[in-house]
Amino acid sequence: MNDYNKNKVKNLRLKRAQRDSLYSIRLSEELDRYAENLQFRDCSQAYIDQLRSSNSNPELLEKIDEFEAVIEHFTHALHGSRVHKAQLYLKIGKYYLEQKEDSTESLKLLSVAIDSDPICAEAYCLRGKAQTRTNEYQKAIVDFSSAIKINPKYQEAYHERGLAMMELGDYKKAIEDFTAIINIDPQSVDAYFRRGRALSEMGAPEKAIDDFSKIIEIDPKDVGAYYHKGEALLKLKKNHEAVLNYSRAIEEIPGSEHMYYCRGLAKVLSRDFESAMSDFSTTIDTDPEYAAAYLERGLVNYWLQNYPKAAEDLKKAIELEYPVAEIYESLRLELPKLAAERSNKNDDIYMLGFAFSERGQKMKESGKYKDALKAYSMAIEFSPEYLRSNYYLLRAGVWDVLGNIEKAEHDCYKVLEVDDKDSRAFLFLGDLKIKASKFDEAIEYFGKAIKFTLNPLYPYLGRAVARMGSGNHSEAILDFNNILTLGQASYLFFEVEIYSLRGFALYSTGQFNLAKKDFETAVELNPDDATASQMIELVELMLNPVRKKNSVGIKQRVRDLEGRLLSKVMEAIFGIIPPPTPSLAGV
Repeated sequence: MNDYNKNKVKNLRLKRAQRDSLYSIRLSEELDRYAENLQFRDCSQAYIDQLRSSNSNPELLEKIDEFEAVIEHFTHALHGSRVHKAQLYLKIGKYYLEQKEDSTESLKLLSVAIDSDPICAEAYCLRGKAQTRTNEYQKAIVDFSSAIKINPKYQEAYHERGLAMMELGDYKKAIEDFTAIINIDPQSVDAYFRRGRALSEMGAPEKAIDDFSKIIEIDPKDVGAYYHKGEALLKLKKNHEAVLNYSRAIEEIPGSEHMYYCRGLAKVLSRDFESAMSDFSTTIDTDPEYAAAYLERGLVNYWLQNYPKAAEDLKKAIELEYPVAEIYESLRLELPKLAAERSNKNDDIYMLGFAFSERGQKMKESGKYKDALKAYSMAIEFSPEYLRSNYYLLRAGVWDVLGNIEKAEHDCYKVLEVDDKDSRAFLFLGDLKIKASKFDEAIEYFGKAIKFTLNPLYPYLGRAVARMGSGNHSEAILDFNNILTLGQASYLFFEVEIYSLRGFALYSTGQFNLAKKDFETAVELNPDDATASQMIELVELMLNPVRKKNSVGIKQRVRDLEGRLLSKVMEAIFGIIPPPTPSLAGV
C-alpha cells in the first residue's frame, strides 16, 4: 500500500473514531440524566459488586440492578442497531415519565425511541401516557391505538386508551377497550373495575353492579368493589343492599370515615335515622373536620326534631366552609317546615340565620356572589320576621353589586312589608333610583329616610345629589346646608366633597361669590383637589368681565370643568353613599 492510500485509511479511521466519540458523548449525557439520582453512577464495578454482596436493602439492590441494566443498554447502543438505541431512549423516557414526572422531556425522548424503532409498541404506549399528563387526550389515543395495532394483546394500551376515552366522556368506546382486556384476561380485576365505573357514568348501574360483583367473586376483600357497588345500588334505590355493601367494606377497613359516611347516607335513604346518625357520629369522631358529616347529621337531627343539636351541627358545617350551594339544596325542601318552626320562635333554629349571614359576608368579600346570595337566602329562611329585614338588605347589597337593580329593589320592598318605616330600606331605594337616573323617585325615598331615621346625614346627601340630577340646585343647596349644620361631614371623611358639591350648586344658580368660597374651603381641606382649584379659576373668570371677554375657549373650559365636577358628583352617588350594612346588635 503506497503512502497516499495509507494516509487515506488513517484519515477515515480518525473520522470514524471522532464520530463514534461524539455519539458516545451524546449517549453518555442521556445516561447521566437517566442515572443522575443514583448514588453509584461514578463508582467502580468492584464497589458496586461489594455493595450488592454486603447489603440486603431491597430498594438499594433494585437501584443497583436498574443502573447495571442501563449500563448494558448503553454499551449495546453505542455500537449496536437502531433497536438498541430505541431501547435506550425508551428506558430513559420511561424514567423521566415515571420517576421524575417530567412529561415534556419524556415526550422528546420517547419520540426519538419511536423514530429509531417505529414498531416498538411500548414506546407508543409510554408516549401516550405522557400525552395524557398534559391533557392531550386525542394525541394520546392515537399513540395507544398505534401500540394496539402493533400488539393487539397489549392490555396496558387498551387500559390507558379506555381511561383517555373516559376523560373525553366517550364511555361507549372506553367500555369497548376494557372489554377487550377482559377478553384477553377474564380475571382482570382492574378491567372489570374500570368498565363498571364507565357503565355507571353512562347511566347503566345494573350492568355496573354485575362488574363489581365479578370483582368480589375474584377477590372477596376488594373494598373498592363494595364501595362502588353500593353507589350503583343507591342509583337504583336499592338502599338496603347498598347498606350491606358498605358494611362489608367497613369490615375490611374499619377505620375508614368515608365508608361510615356513605353507609350513613344509605341508611338515611332507608329511613333508618337513628342508625344513620350513629354512622355520621363515627365519621366525625374519626375526622372532626368532615364538614359533610356535620351537615347530614344536622339534617337527621332536624328530621328527628332535635333542633338544638341540628342547629349546632349545621352551624359547624357552615364554619368548616362546606359549599353553601350544597347546603342550600339539602335544606331547600325543608323550608316549608321551617316556616312553622319560626312561628314557635325556636332560638336554636334562629342561630343558623346568624351562621349563614356570616358565611354570606365571607362569600361576598371573596367575590363569590352567587354563593353569597344563597347564604343570605338561607339566613332569611332560618330567621324570625323581626330579624329577616337585616338579611334582605344584605342580599339586596349583593344584587346591587351584580347590577340587578330590580331584585335589589324587591328585597328592599320586602323589608318595608315588615316595617314600613325602615329608614335603611328607603335609603337603599333612593340610592338605587339614582343609579337608574330616576331622580324624582329617589328624592321621595330619601325624604322618607330623613323622616324616619335618627341620623339623616346620608339621606340628606342622597337627596341633594338627586336634586342636582333633576336640575333643582336651589333645594340641593338646602340639603347641603343641613349636612354641614349637623357637623358630621368631617367625621365621615367627605367634608371636601360636600363643599365642592354645594359650590357647584351655588355656581349653577349664579351665586359665584358663595361658590368661590366653598371651593376655596374644599382646597383648604384638601390642597390636592384639582377640580375645586380649577373651579376657583372658572368662578374668577365669571366675576371678572374683562378676563372673561379676553379668555379663549371659555365655553369649552366650562364644559370640561363641569364634566370633571359631574364625575365627582357621580363618585358621591356611587362611592359616598354605601350600601347599608346593618348590625344585628342594633336590632
